[in-house]
This record gives sequence, structure tokens and C-alpha cells, in this order.
Amino acid sequence: MAVLILGASLRSLWLTADPATQASTTVGVVWHDEGAWVHNARNQALWGVWRTDEWNPMYIAPVFTALEAAAFKTFGVGTWQARTVPVASGQGLIRDVMSGKTHVIRTIDDVMGGRAHRNHVVAPHDVSPRTDSLSLDDDWHPRDLD
Repeated sequence: MAVLILGASLRSLWLTADPATQASTTVGVVWHDEGAWVHNARNQALWGVWRTDEWNPMYIAPVFTALEAAAFKTFGVGTWQARTVPVASGQGLIRDVMSGKTHVIRTIDDVMGGRAHRNHVVAPHDVSPRTDSLSLDDDWHPRDLD
């Protein structure tokens, strides 16, 4: 529990870090790390519409966009408000890993491409290409090489 509290404290202390150097050239919350990804959520919070232009990361990351929209609706629109979702999701992941829910890591590995390493195509020379088969070998993982 102490690790979670320490981690949350350290991660939450500087939510407004990396300020813009020139206030006249900033474009709201879009200049920081999360900025481009929160564009549609910001539009929804400020103007009540998801789409105001052709920059639409909501189609790439709809869950993140919805969570950011909820954060903006709850806390207002700004840099620290945009960073509350990554902080909360990071803390949730740490909590799950510490509680032994290691399947979360396996799932992340699968999403990030680990499953691609476990796939292999079996194509014996004595069969036609139409009978090639794709086999999933769930018993082997690149981590097993260690």
C-alpha cells in the first residue's frame, strides 16, 4: 500500500510540468504530451461536439478519449486535468501487478505484439499451399528463452 501511495504522490506532484515557453503561441492543452490525444475530448468539453476539424484521434483511441472527456467534464479543461487519466490508469496497472494479476502483463504483451512471436506457419514441403495451416502455440513465449 505504501508503494501505491508513494507512486501516486510522485506521479501527481508535477501534473503541470513542461509549461509552454511562450504564452502567445500556445494552443490550449494541445501542446503537451497528451495534447494531441485529448483534442476531441477537449472539443466535447468546451463546445459540446466531438469533431470540430479533421484531427480526430478519437477514432484511434476511443476509450482514452471518453475517459479524458469525463475528466474534462469533472475537473475542467487544462494540462493537469488531461494528465489525470494517465495517472489513474498507471496506478491501476501497478495495483493489479502488485496484487498478482499478472495476466494483465500478458494481455499488454499480446496487444504490443508478443502474440505475433508465438504464431508460426507450418508449411511442409509435401503439401500444397492451400493446406498450409496457421498454428498458435500458446505454450511457448519469448520470455521462455531466458
